[in-house]
Amino acid sequence: MKKCFVVIPFKDHFDTYYNKIIKPALSDLDIEAIRGDEIYSNKPIINDIIEQIITSDYIIADVSNKSPNVNYELGLAHALCKQVIILSQNSEDIPFDYRHIRAIIYKTDEVKWAESLSNNIKKTIKNIDEGGYKLSSIDTLNNFYKNIFTDKFFGLQNIFTTRQAMNMFLTPYWDKKLTQLDIVAFGLKSFRDSKSQAIYQQLQNGLNIRILSPNPLSKFLQAREKEEKLIEGSIKKTIQDLQDWSIKMNNNKSLAKNIILKFYDSTPLDFYWRQDDNLFIGPYLYGIGSQQTITFHFKVNSIVGNFYTKYFEEIWNNTKFTSQIIN
Repeated sequence: MKKCFVVIPFKDHFDTYYNKIIKPALSDLDIEAIRGDEIYSNKPIINDIIEQIITSDYIIADVSNKSPNVNYELGLAHALCKQVIILSQNSEDIPFDYRHIRAIIYKTDEVKWAESLSNNIKKTIKNIDEGGYKLSSIDTLNNFYKNIFTDKFFGLQNIFTTRQAMNMFLTPYWDKKLTQLDIVAFGLKSFRDSKSQAIYQQLQNGLNIRILSPNPLSKFLQAREKEEKLIEGSIKKTIQDLQDWSIKMNNNKSLAKNIILKFYDSTPLDFYWRQDDNLFIGPYLYGIGSQQTITFHFKVNSIVGNFYTKYFEEIWNNTKFTSQIIN
């Protein structure tokens, strides 16, 4: 059975509206009605209300008399992207911020107003179930948040639970022409092994690669090896292999010298991978291998993307922090 949480002022006549009109209308549709004073638990009331809003299929909110409690709970429902049906005896009682959202206006001085209210509630719920009812001019508030705060504002596109998943996501991009690849990482062994042919082809087509890696002689690497529970000297070897690989690729007469490798000597920087317009950022975590670490995917042209790309350029060009090894 579906459930509808009813948010309504706690006054005698509203109790009557709930028990004699709203609840029976929902029952006719085989929907369970519940409101705040029908919840029995030992938890704080706000916890129960939030739980009911989250778990309900519909929310009915009567904003008549401008009740602050009703508007607070209605705001929670909208923030959680619930299907909300707004009731009011007067359109002026509907706050300006959501007056553009459809509401059922009922006037208790009209003939058969109770029957009309009941029918309108039923029609609205049927419209919701048939997909013909929208919260607002955008499809859902969830899309609103995504467009404003994610895609167009902060730029977050994906979250990968491992770097292996990130690499799988990027596989199709290697079939397209790439122009710029900027990396802050360790030895890139899995990348060099799995993408050797694709890297070669992209370098032939003009790909520029800039790599910033810890100095293999850095004392900080020993600490990182312990954190990842690796064999002593293993990270050092992969970075030295990266250096040898970079020299080999740049010495290949069929390729331009498009790989620049720089070392730095400090605690490891965050993982950074910019592949044209795609940016991937991730931490290095204690006790977890780098390939098993979470990674965040951002658009380059976003607040977070702009911050990290600017940061990369600053440290890349800082001759006191980095030393160029391969050009």
